[in-house]
Amino acid sequence: SLKVTIVDSGVVTEVAWDISVIIWVEPEPPKGLAATIIDSAGILGIVIFITIVACLGIVGGLRIAYNRKLQEALDAYGVTPERLAVIPENRGINLPSAPQIPGLSNDDESGGQF
Repeated sequence: SLKVTIVDSGVVTEVAWDISVIIWVEPEPPKGLAATIIDSAGILGIVIFITIVACLGIVGGLRIAYNRKLQEALDAYGVTPERLAVIPENRGINLPSAPQIPGLSNDDESGGQF
């Protein structure tokens, strides 16, 4: 409370003020792992992460199931990995021999040195 007394030409005037002030202090933003997770960007990140992990799990599971079915089919028909190998001679392709480059073989007198 604030009181003021004013005296002017013998007249006394008293004025009183009641002042109330509300002070608001902005709180500090929360810090730490829990605040990051609770934040909207953190929640969005968690949802995206879970979605990616779930998709990778589904794709991996489908790939494993496909490989298992393929192996069962190969075993049922008696197909071996050697029969699946691509050998150029079996396809009717005649490949030329590698070129002989002088100085690169160990049979030279220089011993392969330049």
